[in-house]
Amino acid sequence: MLKLLSVFLFSLLGAELEAVTVDFKGDSTSTNGYYYWNDADNWQGGILPGTADAARFRYTDAENKAFLTGDVNISSLNMTAGVHAQIAGTGIITASSYMGFIGNTETNTWDVRDSVTIIIDNRIRFRAGTTEINLYDDASLNPNGISFDEVGSGFVFSLNGHAGFDYLTAPNAGSGTNIASGSRFELNDSSALLATSLTVQELRENWMEHGVAFYLNDAASIALQTDSGNATNIEACIAAGLLVINGSTNVTDGVDYVYDSATGILQAYPPYKVLFYSDTTHILTCDSPYHDIGDDLTSDKIVAAVDEAADGGADVFMLQPGLGWVPWWESQVLSLSNHLAWFRTTFRANANYIGFPKFVYEGQDFIQIAIDECRAKDVCPFISFRLNDTNNRGDGTFDPATARIDNTPQIYYDNTNFFLRPKHPGWPTKTEWNWDWTYEAARQYKLDQIEELCNLYDIDGFELDFMRGPYYFLPNSTTSSQRVEIITAFVGEVRQILDDSTPPGKKRWLGVRIPCFIDTHDHMGIDVEELAAAGVQMFELSTSYVFASETDSKQIKQLLPNSAVYYELTYTSYSSPGNVHTRRGTESQFYTIGRDVYREGLQGVTLFNFHYYRDHAARNDGPYSEPPFYIMEKLKDPEFLSSWQQQTYFKSVTAPDPWRDPDFLEIGTHLHPRVLEPGDTATFTFDVSRP
Repeated sequence: MLKLLSVFLFSLLGAELEAVTVDFKGDSTSTNGYYYWNDADNWQGGILPGTADAARFRYTDAENKAFLTGDVNISSLNMTAGVHAQIAGTGIITASSYMGFIGNTETNTWDVRDSVTIIIDNRIRFRAGTTEINLYDDASLNPNGISFDEVGSGFVFSLNGHAGFDYLTAPNAGSGTNIASGSRFELNDSSALLATSLTVQELRENWMEHGVAFYLNDAASIALQTDSGNATNIEACIAAGLLVINGSTNVTDGVDYVYDSATGILQAYPPYKVLFYSDTTHILTCDSPYHDIGDDLTSDKIVAAVDEAADGGADVFMLQPGLGWVPWWESQVLSLSNHLAWFRTTFRANANYIGFPKFVYEGQDFIQIAIDECRAKDVCPFISFRLNDTNNRGDGTFDPATARIDNTPQIYYDNTNFFLRPKHPGWPTKTEWNWDWTYEAARQYKLDQIEELCNLYDIDGFELDFMRGPYYFLPNSTTSSQRVEIITAFVGEVRQILDDSTPPGKKRWLGVRIPCFIDTHDHMGIDVEELAAAGVQMFELSTSYVFASETDSKQIKQLLPNSAVYYELTYTSYSSPGNVHTRRGTESQFYTIGRDVYREGLQGVTLFNFHYYRDHAARNDGPYSEPPFYIMEKLKDPEFLSSWQQQTYFKSVTAPDPWRDPDFLEIGTHLHPRVLEPGDTATFTFDVSRP
């Protein structure tokens, strides 16, 4: 009895007990080569490490792969010399004491994958040798400090994907003097390092001056304590080679990286050269290797659409989910169930969804499918949102026989006063169905959808497509300053939505798709310098349906020295009325324009409507072919493009673009072909350069 009582009392004094070390041996249940953490048979002696125990990895690489399926609490997480350990799965490992590594001049490697989070309540302890900690996917490492317990303690922190390190402070107890040379932080992809207790100067004093370099690649970011000297100190760190941006120290704020003084976030400008658009509808309307016209939408078709862009070399996959009226996602702004009920009551009792809305209505999520595949293919997912698109409106009436369920929400039906009427004589008929953006409620409906998308989906950027369609104000109903104020304020709200919905330490990219002719901007309320000040980082310059070489891209770039500017290429350089005759773009045209894009200081190109080399919806505007996806890799190579034999040509259309209507804009016309009568003269301008 006395013996049992003593054991009981000793158990109550658990704080005095020495933690038991339990070794992971990984030889029982597993998944994809990873052994389940919560299976006791995967631990030496059949004992799961508990809150007072140290979990240790010490065996061969094949045995050191643990799979997490829930949260665990331990005392410490340790690794012996020369070991490569890996943890994947979902859950949180909380170590109440420390995370320790025994180096002894050997290299230890720790890989953390999927969405595993490791929380160290005390600190990470490094010893002599080199330890590599690699975070992938959405993994996160959250230590309460770092100490270097022996001279020659080296490390490499590599953050990849959306991984996060939260957060970095100064080395514990002045141990920074023990750091081995060559130690570094490598931030890749869209990863984020939070160092919000350190200014740039403190980061330099506590880390960089002890031999630690910081490599900021792709669109990775560091969140710092705000300080008036940060911007200048960032430049000094770059000049000293202590901070390297996308492999270079010859970089410029606003061009190669951006520092936001309000938030303290330093972020590399993404080295995106090719932005690839998917209007989504092409998946069902085009005859392709993965779809026959008439077939239903399936998830494998969405995956294939991402793959062909990724395999061709796209840096960004720009997904356009619908026309901006009826959400093509599970929405609280306008649920598809409520919309269907209203539409059947108002228009047709037998109405049903087809295509993408049907896919979502039946419980699937094509946006998430596309994002997941982008992540798998190492392509950055963006959403592009059409702001005032009246495509597919038919005759524009609310005829029950022709009204479309995918672009006629109740708010549109109930607010005909929002329409741009009376229609300007020089504008196409469908413009009288565009919304007038002087109405706050019209803008708010768009903002509500945008906010929902930004909160629902883990995207790297968001684009506002002002080109679909480029009519927002009635002629002479507003002043220039009023139009600019309305559009700039709207964009500013989107910037705030993006920031509020983004995880700490990261910053999503905001782009706008706008006309490539400056003289069209005023009637749309666009002032590119004001938009940049409102938080737009990427400007996609469009000629609308066809592409051309005679634009104002150079002048626009001069207005935006600290922004990424892109030039739009489409599948055609000529399209006759009704699209009866369409000249598909050639590699000579693409490469010639690509050369000029880099010569003018632009960031790269966008590919819009690129799928329509294919037979689509019985247009009868062939001949058809597979899109030349291979050109994307060449369009990312300025050296190749500079040596390409140039081909200079004109944009050729048969009628003025309505959004450049000379009667309204008083800008004349720059368009071709021109009809010349005997005795007439005309001046044609070529933009050429030496090979």
